Amino acid sequence: MRPITRHAAAALGALALAGTMTTTAHAGTAQSAPAGDDGYHVSGFCPSVSDPTIPGGRAHWELVCADGGVNFFGWVEDTRPDSTDVCVDTGDGTGVARTTGFGSRESFNYRVANTNYVELLLSHC
Repeated sequence: MRPITRHAAAALGALALAGTMTTTAHAGTAQSAPAGDDGYHVSGFCPSVSDPTIPGGRAHWELVCADGGVNFFGWVEDTRPDSTDVCVDTGDGTGVARTTGFGSRESFNYRVANTNYVELLLSHC
């Protein structure tokens, strides 16, 4: 292989590797997946922002690292007149916020100490 071709190949390989590392770094910040028929599960490291939606509900939350823990805050809103509330819970089942009927929006602001990770679930309740 000629020297210029080798350098070009090495440069392209380095760019490909950097792109892979960047993608991996961003993928760990927030991972989302459906949590059943009516739930939306988001696992995230701070800092991150998420705007999940489910049929009849939506939410917004932010995770911020501070003093060795995670502060997470946001809101949940009921968007369907179906007599079913919408909730945000943590992965361990701690209720964070619950709407009070169609059109209602409830805010929340919580802290989890000694971590930079939190799991949140948007679901019907």
